[in-house]
Amino acid sequence: MNRAHSILLLAPLLAPTLALAQTRLDDSIFETLAEPEPVPAESLTRTSQRRDKRRPVPGAVWYASCDEVRLLGRAPLYRGQPGYRIEMDGDGDGVACEPYPGALEAARARQAAQRR
Repeated sequence: MNRAHSILLLAPLLAPTLALAQTRLDDSIFETLAEPEPVPAESLTRTSQRRDKRRPVPGAVWYASCDEVRLLGRAPLYRGQPGYRIEMDGDGDGVACEPYPGALEAARARQAAQRR
């Protein structure tokens, strides 16, 4: 018996299984496309409270900007180091305030301009 003949013999046995699989797939697509359930107001409050908890802890290391980090001679900052924040990691590679030619000079110039 060749392979094609085997498939033809098994086709009637597999048809109900394939039909059921297609029905389940159709059902899941319709569930996905259905309107999402509304989010309860109290869960939104909980989310904003969680964000408040992410604020710096008194006594923890926190830098206002990469200019500050560079002027203090602490650049670059690596993920997990005190003072690292994802907001200062422009490309999301785990290195914040990455060095580049002229970075320190530019930070000094911005600091001097703010003092004027």
